[in-house]
Amino acid sequence: MSQTAPTPVDALPTPPSTSSPATFPTDGDNWVAAQPNFRSQLNALGSVTYNNAVDAYNNSVIASAQSAAAIAAVNAPAWAAGTYVAGNVRYSPADGRTYRCYVGVTGSTDPSADPTHWSCASAGQFPYLHVREEQSSGTAGGSSGATTTQVRTLNTVVGANTIPGASLSANKVTLPAGTYEFVAKAPTNQTGVTRLTLRNDTDSSDIMIGDNNNAGSSSSFVIWNRVEGKFTISATKDIKLNHYTQSAVSSVGLGSATSLGTEVYSSLQLWKVA
Repeated sequence: MSQTAPTPVDALPTPPSTSSPATFPTDGDNWVAAQPNFRSQLNALGSVTYNNAVDAYNNSVIASAQSAAAIAAVNAPAWAAGTYVAGNVRYSPADGRTYRCYVGVTGSTDPSADPTHWSCASAGQFPYLHVREEQSSGTAGGSSGATTTQVRTLNTVVGANTIPGASLSANKVTLPAGTYEFVAKAPTNQTGVTRLTLRNDTDSSDIMIGDNNNAGSSSSFVIWNRVEGKFTISATKDIKLNHYTQSAVSSVGLGSATSLGTEVYSSLQLWKVA
């Protein structure tokens, strides 16, 4: 779990008081001058608190999925030739691992040798795919548009893709029929009102709308927009991340570079749970 320690808010100067008329003008000027920085620090504190809370929730989603898979794996009977429907769980006599049927099948091929119909569910983990945007060091996330919904870049598969039939191409993830849990996030910078949405591109419909956010406009203040949940598709679909931004910001509206190595911006994690 990723955690960010909050930066303490600076103490405000002595406020003006009618009981100290000699220093009232100076105290008043100092008090007013401190407010913009105070506001920025409070916003930053709120952002860190929110992001820590969302990370905790995301990890609880992962833990719940892994727990359910572990329980199913422990109780799984041995596979034998026969007829199976989507959702059936069996352990393979060939390799001792547990498999989940995701496409109904009748036959005599052991699940370990039949990735067309079975996916490995061992180690308490559902079939998983993680895709994200990666850019070379120093490359910003790109410009945001004014009152515009833009498709977030997804150009890299992270680690192994264990969802049979799933793939990434042209910023879209192709998924086979099934039920999925997902976590997605993407940054915006100085873009005002902003919101991330998971969209079914095949059917031109939103799958899940993310939280409302406001990335400000007067200073460099990055907001991580998030959307997570569960959905079911009855056939193969292409999905993508749509990102609405209120303000046009050149080069860094969709994320600022760190120049610390590979730059990472939008991210989408998917678990096939049924």
